[in-house]
Amino acid sequence: MRRILLIVQILAAMGAAAQEPAQLEQRQETSDRVVEQEPLMQEEQWRRRHPLCINTATVEALRDLPGVTELQVQSLIAWRLATGPLLAVEELAAVPYWDPELVRRLQPYLTTQPDAWTEGRRLARSGEHSIVFRAASFLERTEPYTKGEYAGGPERLYLRYRYRNGERLRWGISLEKDPGESLAAGPDFTSVHLFWQGRGLVRTLALGDFTVNMGQGLIQWDAPAYGGGADLAALKRQGPFLHPFLSADEYHFARGAGITLEKGSWQLSAYASFRGLSGRLITDSAGLSGVTSINRSGYHRTVSERNGRNALAAFGTGGRLQWERGAIRLG
Repeated sequence: MRRILLIVQILAAMGAAAQEPAQLEQRQETSDRVVEQEPLMQEEQWRRRHPLCINTATVEALRDLPGVTELQVQSLIAWRLATGPLLAVEELAAVPYWDPELVRRLQPYLTTQPDAWTEGRRLARSGEHSIVFRAASFLERTEPYTKGEYAGGPERLYLRYRYRNGERLRWGISLEKDPGESLAAGPDFTSVHLFWQGRGLVRTLALGDFTVNMGQGLIQWDAPAYGGGADLAALKRQGPFLHPFLSADEYHFARGAGITLEKGSWQLSAYASFRGLSGRLITDSAGLSGVTSINRSGYHRTVSERNGRNALAAFGTGGRLQWERGAIRLG
């Protein structure tokens, strides 16, 4: 049965903010950058409607649970092999390294009932559609608008469509206009993604915009990293190599194609990305060109910001070969 979810949000002023859940605030405080709250809230709502089966969940799915460490993941896998499937989520408290507080916090997002595995045409028909539109503006125009320093008005516009069928298939498109930007040439930022996961040789296929996470951030880590505080285990970054890009952030993502192949204990992941970057490029008297700055804010309001839009090109490619068996991972 097709499900359609329509959400319309219109804000008259950008002054009041709704109170966010405590868990989202905590993740924001421990993040390495300012995190857009809406994707986190949408993911939380999805997990509540479609809880993860702890008896059949893969290692990657368990690692994606917020607050769960690698030690806890491996402990649960070993417990399932030794004792069989769990009859209730509350039994997690008996698994070594799983404390009752963590189980209580994750309980709304977990279940012991297996998920149905969708194939064929139903994969593209039985998922959920969602549309989100946001509009916000300043009631009082500031000096850059009254003096014509900005190309457009103070409105912030955001339109997003997504389709999702569990973790198997996702696609979507996002359009955004920041305050001060012009709509004469269309939305300033457009993002499209297609993400598929399977059980055979090809485990993951990403097209369009996606994030790449590997090497604990020493190599590349596009997704926000959470850590700090008293929990030293949270300092270790966890996340899939490829993940669909769901944010309006105009900097931390790859644009191109990525794939993950798996055979036995071996896993090979690779990606290639080519995209434009906004920045300032100058040429000296000797004819040598150089980059003096990169615009990570995503704003293209003034003449200088518009001239620097997509003035730079970034090409990136990389991969990871990994062998994993039980708690041992080499790569």
